[in-house]
Amino acid sequence: MSLQNPLVSVVMPVYNADEYLAEAIDSILAQTFRDFEFIIICDDASDKTHKIIDNYQKTDDRIKVFYQKREGLVASLNKGCSVAKGKYIARMDADDISLLQRFEKQISFLERHQNIGIIGTWVNNISDDGSLLKQINKLPTSPNVLRYFLHFFSPLAHPSIMMRRRIFEKFGPYNVDALHAEDYELWSRIASDTDFSNIPEVLLKYRVHKKSISGEFKNTQNDQAYKTKFFLINKLLNGSVDAKDIMMLHDWQKLKKISALYQVDVIDSLIHRIFCRVLEKNNLNTEELLEIKYYHLMFLFELAISTKNISLIATIKIIYKMMNENFRISIKIYFQFLKKILLKF
Repeated sequence: MSLQNPLVSVVMPVYNADEYLAEAIDSILAQTFRDFEFIIICDDASDKTHKIIDNYQKTDDRIKVFYQKREGLVASLNKGCSVAKGKYIARMDADDISLLQRFEKQISFLERHQNIGIIGTWVNNISDDGSLLKQINKLPTSPNVLRYFLHFFSPLAHPSIMMRRRIFEKFGPYNVDALHAEDYELWSRIASDTDFSNIPEVLLKYRVHKKSISGEFKNTQNDQAYKTKFFLINKLLNGSVDAKDIMMLHDWQKLKKISALYQVDVIDSLIHRIFCRVLEKNNLNTEELLEIKYYHLMFLFELAISTKNISLIATIKIIYKMMNENFRISIKIYFQFLKKILLKF
């Protein structure tokens, strides 16, 4: 292990997270892989934050702390990544918990898959007290499927990712204008150059609470996510899409509600165009094709559910389209799909 040339640089911004900070730090220091520097960027640190971090720094020289006046999350991320020395940069948030083998498994994956620039993991959402909130968030693992998903939302859990530092140096920094959706915006720029993947295993517990970014800044986050979604879809469809149509798709994804019948055709058409263009543009293997078809069916099904209180005819029309022979897929995929349907109805 070399502190001068660590294999991994862990970057953790800290702001107003005193309640969970010790647990987050403990989860990093307890990692089975130990060759890392732990960069902590403290934004407007309280006296309690100083005390917690200073106590840890006295006992572990891998911890490097940078105190600054209030500059915000994006500036903290950029600061941490800019001083990182590791071959890989691992993200961490001050209110989350990394499982013991997270770094070990991510490094092993990146060493074996040189085409992958960023590797995330599955996550479990937890509450303030650490109790589980829902089932495992099973994000896709295939690079081509993630590239498809990118047109609808970020397919990586940001605090779970590990990336090659050279990727950040080429495409960074995080965009300050994409506040609270800075990860999604960065992925949109990186996607043309490198592949993403997720380890199909829970290696991070993601804490959801009122002070979290997703809780406190939900509206700002949604607005910034729309801008990135517009960029990606407009690029995929060669500028042939109306911004209002993308906004309609974005609002529907956010609310899962349809207020007028004309929206159904607009959203349906846009989803279909994205699907067809992705199939045309990417050289998909059989498994990737089946998986993307499955998710396409799920988007259409969610759209059908959204219309059932407005027009039963529109609902039936979408379901009929879903069962068109162009979307006939394996029995395994249909069973997965039917299971989702039964749970919804």
